[in-house]
Amino acid sequence: MNLQSVCESMGFPADVKTILEATGWTKSLETFPGLPDFMSIEFQKKYYPKIKSPIDAMPAIIEVADLTARDREAQMLAWHIHRSLFLGKKAQYAHPLPLPEKKFGKNAGVFYLMIAISTIPLIEETTRRLGLPAKYAKESATWLGGTVQIFASAHNGLPGHDMRQMSWLKFTIDGVLFRIGRFEFWTQPLPSYAPAIYRNSKGDVIALCPDRWVLNKEGFRVREYTPDAVFRTTLNHEDGKITGTPISPLGHALPGETVTLDDSEWKPVVSPWDTVLEIHIPGGGGMSPEKVRASLLEAVELFRKHFHKEISLFVCASWILNPEWEKRLPESNLAAFQREVHLFPFEIGDGTDGLFFLFGRDDGDPLTYPADNSARRAMLDVIRDGGTLKSGGMFLLAADLKEFGTQVYRTRSKVISSK
Repeated sequence: MNLQSVCESMGFPADVKTILEATGWTKSLETFPGLPDFMSIEFQKKYYPKIKSPIDAMPAIIEVADLTARDREAQMLAWHIHRSLFLGKKAQYAHPLPLPEKKFGKNAGVFYLMIAISTIPLIEETTRRLGLPAKYAKESATWLGGTVQIFASAHNGLPGHDMRQMSWLKFTIDGVLFRIGRFEFWTQPLPSYAPAIYRNSKGDVIALCPDRWVLNKEGFRVREYTPDAVFRTTLNHEDGKITGTPISPLGHALPGETVTLDDSEWKPVVSPWDTVLEIHIPGGGGMSPEKVRASLLEAVELFRKHFHKEISLFVCASWILNPEWEKRLPESNLAAFQREVHLFPFEIGDGTDGLFFLFGRDDGDPLTYPADNSARRAMLDVIRDGGTLKSGGMFLLAADLKEFGTQVYRTRSKVISSK
């Protein structure tokens, strides 16, 4: 099958041929089974309802399935994406292939959605292999319902799936990422983006900036050579003292201020052998404090019972943790979540953090995007006011889950600066 012909029939630009070659097109040709079962109407009728999408894509799925059944080039492209991303030994970066609009028209995103849905039986098999209750496979499938909403946001309400999100599914297939209630979790050593965290015998917690964080005057992390870089942090531990730049639970460091801790009283909360759970926050809304707490508690129990791991700490980095949202959306679930965890600064990037997840796109002029709900208006207001869209980080000690709902890090912290 001629790859050039495939690209032309899909309406792909010339560089896509190189991408497909580099991702194992020849291997896909050698293993091509003909019409992949996951592109059939029968398969999709069985598995599409499991993603719990608020958008009815079945009419479009039927159209795409019918066309694909008569088009070997479409069959081959679907097989290649599925094989290269989901059947290998480890996750591969999903190149952002353009939509095959020449072939599928307004249903082009549904072609990719059907390929994404092909992962559901693979995830179900992983769940069985690990001896986990079937509900965890069901919850994982609902991640795709959130991606349908993201795609629709940028495509006039049409259902579909963005290729940029495709490779994420491999982590669940491999049994390293788990959807547990509202959140997804995977075990990690303490991520490099996290601060140094200490606790004393009274239960007080202090977070300090690691060595060589670069801060702006507001206490947010920036890249070293940006014009607003004004302070480089140091963290020293000598002569029984720990000295460093403190971080407010509100999400910013305090440049120029120093905290000194006695190491006989203050101990690191994480040892190299401890299990840390990194949180990922799927789309779909409904992040109420009750659902958040239930998700965290269930994660602790699942990892204790099924994987024999005691969880000491939760960490996360996300656009959702930008401290700006607490100011602009004080009554939102986003703000409620921020108040229950210890925020810390995450390095500011290109200023587009969160645009894709709220609008389904991050190109062009964001001020032309629709401001049709409070979250979107708040995000555009940041840009309009001359601010920068950024991500933030959070941590939550598993031992403090019993006090979830009391804003424990704010009520007991000695390092608060409201700015």
